[in-house]
Order: sequence, then C-alpha cells, then structure tokens
Amino acid sequence: MSRTTTIVIGTVVVVAIAFVVVRTFGGVYVSVHNSGSTAMHNTVVHVTGRTYELGTLESGKQLSVCVRPRSESHAEISYENESGSHKRMQAECYFEGSGYAGTVAMEIANDILIGVEDSVRISPIL
Repeated sequence: MSRTTTIVIGTVVVVAIAFVVVRTFGGVYVSVHNSGSTAMHNTVVHVTGRTYELGTLESGKQLSVCVRPRSESHAEISYENESGSHKRMQAECYFEGSGYAGTVAMEIANDILIGVEDSVRISPIL
C-alpha cells in the first residue's frame, strides 16, 4: 500500500470516529436548576416532537438531559409545584434536531424563571 493511500485511509478513519463521538456525546443539553425552597415534581423537558421526563427536582438540585427535537425548536419545562399547580416555562433559545451543540441552562426558583443561559451554537462537525 502506498503512503498516500495509508494517509487517506487514516484520515477517513479519524473523521469517521470523530463523527461517531460527536453524534454520541454531542447535541443540545437542557439543564434545569431548582434554586427555590421547594421541590418541582413531575418535571418534564419539552422540545418539538419529544418530551423528556426528569422526575422530581429537589430544592438546590440540578438535572440535565440531551434532547433531540424533530425539527426547529426551543425548550420548555413543565412541572407541578408543592401545592399541585401545573407550571410551564419557556426558554428563549433556538436549535434543531441535528447540527447544533451546547447547553440551555434554566434556573427556576419558587415558580419564577430566574434566568436562561443559552450556549447552543451550530456545530461545525455535525
């Protein structure tokens, strides 16, 4: 095998491995931090076409999930507060099912959306 062929095959293998790693570990993560004084029950992350159940988010805790929307999307969180009221909050962000990577971090305290940090960007590899 010639040296050029070896380099080409090696490059193809490296690119294929990088693609698999990014597809497996990349993507958009939605993180929810409960900085309030009470638990958030039945917490669910919503994106276009899919939902992700996080369960109970205790006071002071944070959970995150990698999301894969079916098309253009933003992130929403729904949960039940201590008195049983259903709440739903939206993060002002934008991403799609593929080609994006980063994190949307939402902080919620006592039924108030305190802030959203959006580090989602178009991924150069995906």
